[in-house]
Amino acid sequence: MDVLRRGGEKALGGLRRRERRVAYAGGEGLPIREEIVQEWEGADVVVTRNGYGSLCLNTPRAMFVDVDGASVAAGLWGCAGLLLGAVAGAVAGPWLLELPKSRLLGALAGAAILWALATLVARIRQAVDLRYSNPLEWVRGRVASWCDSHPPWSVRLYQTPAGVRLLVMHGAFEPTSEEARAFMKLVGADPLYVRMCELQKCFRARVSPKPWRVGVTAHFKAGGTWPVLDEAKLSRRSEWVLQYEAQSARHASCRYVETLGSRRSDPRVEEVRRIHDELSRAETRLEIA
Repeated sequence: MDVLRRGGEKALGGLRRRERRVAYAGGEGLPIREEIVQEWEGADVVVTRNGYGSLCLNTPRAMFVDVDGASVAAGLWGCAGLLLGAVAGAVAGPWLLELPKSRLLGALAGAAILWALATLVARIRQAVDLRYSNPLEWVRGRVASWCDSHPPWSVRLYQTPAGVRLLVMHGAFEPTSEEARAFMKLVGADPLYVRMCELQKCFRARVSPKPWRVGVTAHFKAGGTWPVLDEAKLSRRSEWVLQYEAQSARHASCRYVETLGSRRSDPRVEEVRRIHDELSRAETRLEIA
């Protein structure tokens, strides 16, 4: 309506009229539309059920940063080597081979050689680069260095199935602050997550296991996007949740490792930490999923 009032019908041409259903829809600037499962008003914490059924903690004050372990795409490197080798071999074949179909033979030989070399380089890089071989130690080193140069900082490290979770303890942060952006960039946070935090003005952390990691193979999309108004679909959704909760009770979503820096704790963040650690079972020895 604002667009229509300001610019008339012509201005509606560039207006997106429907919400795209994509992962991290909040990264599109749209409000996150998820079922609210539990709220702690005094702590500014809302727990929602996300698009694949897991529980997520949302908070505007405590900076959570999930860093997924990077992996070298050896297959992509190999494909690039295959393509470049084939082209180079086809060009060089007639000059190097005095044989029938030398261009074809050159292309085959070049593709095989460069594919092998590219795949080998990718695997060597993955083995020797700490970011790929041991993401926990890579993130730990960067956080320790940051804390050394920012004495008030205190950061809790958690291990996740895919990498590392960080929780900044010494104070509350605005997701749009320059310091928050700089820290998230330093530790290699997913750019889409960073954008979502800024647009939604909150941080987010998954506090229950991913369904497929605990043996729940049925798809969660019962009824589509929340809210679900169809009673039959809502019933199927409830049945799925009961199965998921029974399976996930034997797993944690992350595991606490250590605290780096000053070890200071802002009381506002401490309450968020307590809720997070309880829901995620971070201080148990349960298998993470």
